[in-house]
Parts: sequence; C-alpha cells; structure tokens
Amino acid sequence: MFKYLPHLDGLRCIAVVSVILYHVYPTIFSGAYVGVDIFFVLSGYLICSVICNDIANGRFTLLNFWERRSRRIFPALITVLAVSYVFSWKLFDPGDFINYSQSLASISVFLSNILFWRESGYFDDSLVRPLLHTWSLSVEEQFYLLFPFLFIIYPGSSKRVKIMILTAVGVLSFSALLLTTARYPDFSFFMLPTRAWELSLGALVALMQPFLHVRNSVRETLSFCGIILIIFSLIGFGPLTHSPGLSTIIPCIGTALILSVAQGPKFIFGKMFSAPPLVWVGKLSYSLYLWHFPAIVYVEYIQLGYPSAMDKLWAVLLTVPIAYLSWRFVELPIKEGRILKKTRTFYLSILPVFGSFIFLGIYGHINHGVPERFDMGQVGSTGETTPYMKAERNPRTKECHGVSLDEIQKKKSCRFNNELPGQLSVALWGDSHADSIVPGVLVTANKYNVNGIILTEGGCPPLLGIERVDSQLVYEGCHERNFTTRDIIVSEGVKDIILVARWDLYINGATEVETDTVTPQFIYRQGENTFEGTDALRESLIKTVEYFVRQGKRVWLVDQAPVLKFNGPRAAFRLAIRGATQDEMTVELNEHFVRRKEIKKLLDVGIKSGAQYLDLIPFFCDNPPNCRFTLNGKPLYSDTNHLSKIGGEYVSSIFDRIFEKEAIADN
Repeated sequence: MFKYLPHLDGLRCIAVVSVILYHVYPTIFSGAYVGVDIFFVLSGYLICSVICNDIANGRFTLLNFWERRSRRIFPALITVLAVSYVFSWKLFDPGDFINYSQSLASISVFLSNILFWRESGYFDDSLVRPLLHTWSLSVEEQFYLLFPFLFIIYPGSSKRVKIMILTAVGVLSFSALLLTTARYPDFSFFMLPTRAWELSLGALVALMQPFLHVRNSVRETLSFCGIILIIFSLIGFGPLTHSPGLSTIIPCIGTALILSVAQGPKFIFGKMFSAPPLVWVGKLSYSLYLWHFPAIVYVEYIQLGYPSAMDKLWAVLLTVPIAYLSWRFVELPIKEGRILKKTRTFYLSILPVFGSFIFLGIYGHINHGVPERFDMGQVGSTGETTPYMKAERNPRTKECHGVSLDEIQKKKSCRFNNELPGQLSVALWGDSHADSIVPGVLVTANKYNVNGIILTEGGCPPLLGIERVDSQLVYEGCHERNFTTRDIIVSEGVKDIILVARWDLYINGATEVETDTVTPQFIYRQGENTFEGTDALRESLIKTVEYFVRQGKRVWLVDQAPVLKFNGPRAAFRLAIRGATQDEMTVELNEHFVRRKEIKKLLDVGIKSGAQYLDLIPFFCDNPPNCRFTLNGKPLYSDTNHLSKIGGEYVSSIFDRIFEKEAIADN
C-alpha cells in the first residue's frame, strides 16, 4: 500500500483554499486560481506513485487502477450532481436549465471541459454554470484513462525510459500551451493537450524521487523556494496574467519542489504542511471543491447575479459541514470498500446513475429547458413576453440600425410620419441605446403628429470628429458616418436633434459583469492637438453642439437609463416564478450612480455649449439608488442596459418637450 504522507493533504489544503478564495474574492485574490495548477501537479505525482508502488508489489492491473480511481471520484461527484439537479430544476429559467443540462450530460462522460471550451471561457460570467468547476475532473479522468498505458506498453522498461517518455510528453504539451494561449486561450485553459504537462510534471517527480540524494539542508532550501514560488503566484498573478501560460510554470515548479524534497514531518516544511488543521481540510479537499462552487452559483442566481462577497463566503462556509458529511459517509466508505465492496456491485450501482444523468441532460436540452416546470399563469405577463428570456426590442432595428446612410437616403427609409408635408422636424442620432429608445420616439411623434428620421449605429457615439481606435474594426467607419449623418440632418432641414448614447461605456468602460463587451477607446484631432479618452469625448461634444447651435438647431442630450447588474428579462422571470410583486422588482444600483457622476460632467459640457438636457433616471429610480427594471411584471430592458420595446415606450413622455414645440411651430 502506498504510504500515507500527511503533508500532501496539507498541500491539498493550500490548493483548495486558494481556488475557493478566488471564487469568493476574485478581485482581492486575483491569482488564487493557480490552486488548480497545484492540484494537477499533485494529482500526477500521486497517481504515478500509486502505480509504481502497485507494480513494485506485483498487484498492478489496469482494471484495478481504474476501479480505485472510480471509487475515489464517482461517489461524491454523483451526490453533488444529484443535489445540483434538484436546485437547478427548481431555480433555473429555461435558458439556464438548457446550459445546465448540457453540462450534466457532459460531466457524466467526463467531457465537460470540451463543452465549456466550446461555450466560452472560464472567466466569463455571462453564463450560469454550477458545474463549471468539473472541467478539471474531466481533464484528470482523461489523463487517468491514458497514463497507465505507459506502464502497460513498456512494462519491463526502466524508470529512466519512462522518465524520457514523460519528459517528451511534457515538452510537447507545454509547447502546445505556448502556441495556443494567446490565440486560443479557452482551448489552452480547458483541454488535456495543454494541461498534460502539469500532470506529467508531478509524475516525473514521483519517478525521479529515488534518484534524488541531497542533504537535508538542501531539501529545506528547495522546499522554501517552492513555497516562495507558490506564494508569489498567489499574490502576484492577476487578471492580465495568461492562465495557463508561460507564467504557470512558476506555481507548478514550486509544487514540484515541495513534492520532491519535503518528505515527511522530520523536515521543517514537511512538518508545517502536516499541521492537523491543514491535513483535515486537505482530506476534505475533493468534497469541498465539488460542493463550494455550485453553492456560490446558486446564491448568485438567487441574488440576481450580484451577491455580496459576504453572501458568497457564507455559502462556502455552509458547504464545509456538507463536505465533511459527504467525505465521511459517502466518499470514504465506498473508497475503502466498506460499501459496495465487490467490483461488480460497485459498477452495477454507479453506472446506471451516470446513465440517468445523461438521460436527464439530454431531456433538458431537447425540451428547451423544460419550461413546463413553471406555472406560466403564475409567471403572468413576464412569461408571456419572455418565454425564452428575451424581451421584444425595437421593431425597426433591422430596417434602420447600422444600415448604410446612402441606402437610407436613396430609399427615403427610416422616417416616421413621412407622409407629412415639408422638411423633417426631428432627428434621432446615436448608438444602440438610441436604437432601443426608438419606440418611445415613435409614440411621441405620433401623439403630436411630427415627422423625423432615425440615424443609429452600434458602438458609435453621436459626436463629430470622434474616432474609435480600439480593436473592434467594425467601428472604423464611425468617424466618416458621423459627418455623413451631419450632412443628412442639415440637408433635410431638421430643427431638433436628439443625441442618445451609452455614455457610461464610453467614459468608464464596460462594467465588471460585461465580460464580452470591449471597452471603447477614442481620439479626437483638432489642428495639431490630439485628445484621448474622456478629453476626446468632451472636445468632440463641444464641437458637435456648437456646430448645430450655429445652424439654428436645438440639440437635446439624453442621459441614459441605469445599467443593471444582470440580464433584465431573465431577472424579471426569476422573480416572477418566485411570486415577487412589482414593488419587489427593484435593484440597488450604487455602482451606476458612481459611474453616472462622470456622465453628468460630460453632458454638462454640452449643456454649457448650448444643448438642452433630458434625464431618463426619474423614470426608473423613484428612490435612488433603488431602481425598477419591470413595469407590471414586464421587462423594461432587453439585456443589462438596452431598453426593451416596452421600456422605450415607457419613457416616451420624456420627448414631449421636443415634439410639442415642433407641433406648435408647424401650426
């Protein structure tokens, strides 16, 4: 039997606590995700040590090895999957339940890493994935499936031959990592070919240990170096560190040094890692790892995607006794053969359960998330308008948004009340936020019988001379398009120009929950001067307002609706199925009001230059920072920041001042 080494459980403790801290406090412990790299190296070391020990005692067989791995991995995993299915069935909306069902089926065949690679990155918070952490189990199981064949194919070869083979595997895997990490970061994160070098490194340490003959003082020094490397990784790594990447070698080498030389409690660092509290947590590490992440996800879901760090910490603390019970009464008895002792009985009990999970996963996927789980009468109007968690948006988006301005002029399209005689009165100019508010403009235009034109382009602020210079090449034409828009406004004789944009994105960048949104970068050239960032926005806004004021036109600056911390329609649906009232469908938006201070500073510059100000905030926030995101159960937003058709119509009265003046002038 492989000799138990308590300091290895101490190292497990460091790894699992690091991962948990990252999941609870990602901004504070931004490098703690390297705990998974520690796990991989440690796992490779243990597996190779166990196999070598079995071979030395003449009892190694492939089937026996896989059974031992199955007894170690399967029971606790099955328990977590069963509990997570109940919670997901009760809590998740159809869209999120589809994603969950796919991950349930994929982890049941240990291919969840491939699913998550295909979906999006590990650091993408836009998807609800309580089983995301199982990707590492899939990588390990794939390694366990292949690694023993090294000892089957080369049964009589010396350890040096195996060391050479593992070294070659590690070099190839690490090379694959370096080739893919920049261009294909999701692949390099999730896939075995770019992770195998970490497991191989641990296995190499196990194979090379008999050849390491060094003094105790050297062992202590190397152990100390290993600890320093791990601490440096935990503290020094952050969001900008490619993971995995070249830097990942630092915590892996640190772990390898500790494994290779800190053998047992007779050494200082072996004694340190053998401390009872560390060992106790280390023994629970697998169960803790399995339980903590779903708990965090469900708390986030209940809190509409934005719980406090304290909420997440309490969720994790709650999983500690659950993990202990799971380890004590599920993991240990089956692992040690006290329950389901016979191999046949074990597999006849376990495999049908995985088969059931595969069936349930496929069932949830092909049945569109099983919306029948909910009483749609209870959900009411929210369910009717968002059966697939999507709110209806501006019906004229396809006709007008981002369409060539030449085409608009040629076809005389994107007008409203175009049958009225004379020149156009109003122009709505802006980005996708302007497009989302079109329904409100149309309601007011029809109310006062005034005509106008819609001129919108995504990601392009309605500012003359502004140039967007970030990586999104689709916006290269923003500069030219804005001058063409100006020419259309002048040629059509427009009197009132409504400027609408998502100002906070251009000033402050994307919010922390918008992981797929690129933060725009701008410049504005004026003679020999080049302005950047907020300065560019300010100078171009002054130029835009002053230009149209000199033309005798009125310019209206619209302050944007508050940005949510979650998808509006989905949040409305989640609350509705819980029986929440309209009064309860509000959210505290402190972050937006902090960001809004900079918006107000920018728009004040435009007001001083002659523009007039329209504020959307009062429509949503009677008691700031508490703001509504539904109206009679119907979502006012189509996502986190764009208004739905209902939302656009809801704010239509903000334009009364504009269209009333036009109606009086026309009469």
